[in-house]
Amino acid sequence: MTMSRKTTLLLVALLTFLVSTAFAGEKVRVAFLSGHVTSGSYSNSLQRNSILSETVHLSYFPSLEYGSDLKIGNSTLKRNLSLTEINGNSFGGTFFWTPKTTHGTLLGGRVSLLNMGSDDPNSDKTLIPYLSIIYKSPDLRKYIDLGYANTGYNDTTAHQITLTSGFFIFNDWAWLQSRAYYIDLSNAVQNKNNTFALEESLIYYVLPGRASLSFYGMLGQRIYAYSPDLQTAYNLSDIQNGSGGMSASYSLSKRWSVYGDVTYESYKNNQIEDRYSVVYSTAGAVFVF
Repeated sequence: MTMSRKTTLLLVALLTFLVSTAFAGEKVRVAFLSGHVTSGSYSNSLQRNSILSETVHLSYFPSLEYGSDLKIGNSTLKRNLSLTEINGNSFGGTFFWTPKTTHGTLLGGRVSLLNMGSDDPNSDKTLIPYLSIIYKSPDLRKYIDLGYANTGYNDTTAHQITLTSGFFIFNDWAWLQSRAYYIDLSNAVQNKNNTFALEESLIYYVLPGRASLSFYGMLGQRIYAYSPDLQTAYNLSDIQNGSGGMSASYSLSKRWSVYGDVTYESYKNNQIEDRYSVVYSTAGAVFVF
């Protein structure tokens, strides 16, 4: 993606942010700008060598009941042998609204939209809508959501259902979250019509409000998965067999925070008998307005 394209997308993101803020009718109380760079190295892959991506998020939360997030992403996948590299870009937005009920619970929903462009014709100009129903307990110590994503590629359409639950443990020193993925494919990919996977994550607040450690992993299989948290689509047709990783964040001041992440993922491609893995390393920063 050229610099002019990146600048245009950033201006669109800023404009959408301002319009959304004005529409909300309230003064923004919490807003932040974050960005990160991710580098991935493949092992034993017949086709893939390395990947580099950059992502920028612009978010605001006027209250606990609603908020929005905008994302711009760019990636370059380098491949082996005489295969050409694949450049991709994405632009996505999310809005959630969870008003309080008469019982004090927060009940509402989330709407996300991700647009992807790629040198790969199978996933170029792909638009991914995501909808979910959200429940939060009055004390905000429990969370449940049921989501649906529809991803239409040239070779198939992926209908994804996710069920997520999270709650605090150890006297609010840690957050435990579980997510189930069920993906149904309109046309079989890698000889599979559907896949199921379970994702677990644990966030430990080493110094509440200052530092945290996260551990996570995925068991099962996924094809063409969409991650609601990352607003990212796994647009490779290979089967993801599992993953694991950890991340750390630290607040340098009231306005600045830094974070890092290391993730391992394993894949297989039955058509070319390719089994491989990839290790991602991420570094980022967050600025609070």
